[in-house]
Amino acid sequence: MSNPLLDAALDYARRGYPVFPLKKDKKPLTEHGFKDATTDLEQVASWWRKWPYANIGIRTGVLFDVVDVEAENLGRFEALCDQEDIDLDLYPTVKSGGGGFHYYVAVTGRNGPLEGIGDLKGQGGYVLAPPSQLSHTKGGGRYEWVASGSGEFPQCPTWILGQLGHSARTPSRFAVIFKGQRIESEDQSNEVTSEHRYTVEDPCEICEGHKNGRHGPGADAGMHCWGFRSGQYAICTRVEHAGGLELNPKTLGYHHRLTGSCGCGVDHREPSETANLTIYKPCHRDRTFWS
Repeated sequence: MSNPLLDAALDYARRGYPVFPLKKDKKPLTEHGFKDATTDLEQVASWWRKWPYANIGIRTGVLFDVVDVEAENLGRFEALCDQEDIDLDLYPTVKSGGGGFHYYVAVTGRNGPLEGIGDLKGQGGYVLAPPSQLSHTKGGGRYEWVASGSGEFPQCPTWILGQLGHSARTPSRFAVIFKGQRIESEDQSNEVTSEHRYTVEDPCEICEGHKNGRHGPGADAGMHCWGFRSGQYAICTRVEHAGGLELNPKTLGYHHRLTGSCGCGVDHREPSETANLTIYKPCHRDRTFWS
């Protein structure tokens, strides 16, 4: 019999979201709490075999942060966003078990309370994820996806960062260190921002996904991949295509070599009938889409 909590936890892990099990009162079931969060599918499956009714915690500050808006403050939050011409429909959004809302934003490197709003869950924090459900003593509410957003994590509104007394985190340079080798773009002034990420027109060579793929439920817009191309490597953020590769902590992606044998176990390059054209073979492993 299928366990929706296990299925969802595995789905999140495949997308690179570090997960860990929680009690119905939001307290961790593992010894080190959010520090135990992982994308390792075997570990995730083991936890939910041991605790089949465990809620799902996702560590924030890794792939995204979350603006946690309390139910009674929603009107004020929306009004402040309207003043800044912020389109909340662009943000992946979860309705929490307590009636508030979680807006998923790009990593800020921050974490703290937001006066009159709620909290920014970032570095050193975590949130419950659908389909988790609170205990009856906490109202018994269920967490639900209500919006999939634009397919990426938009920047956190500047007025929120202003409340915390910090500016937005500078994007990482378009250069990485991978197994002792420095890989960088031709233009070292480039930064890895949204415009450098895979698109529908120019998708990931490995998973064929792109930045506008779906995070949450809804009409299938393709697989989500928040990676980019860097020299002879394709950085893919899909764990189900990683094979023997390890997650690079700087890019939060798996670095697939395109010029020959790759550590994932697939040789992505194959000769074309056109002598001067090289095409890349994607990894055809298990694929999971939101439905």
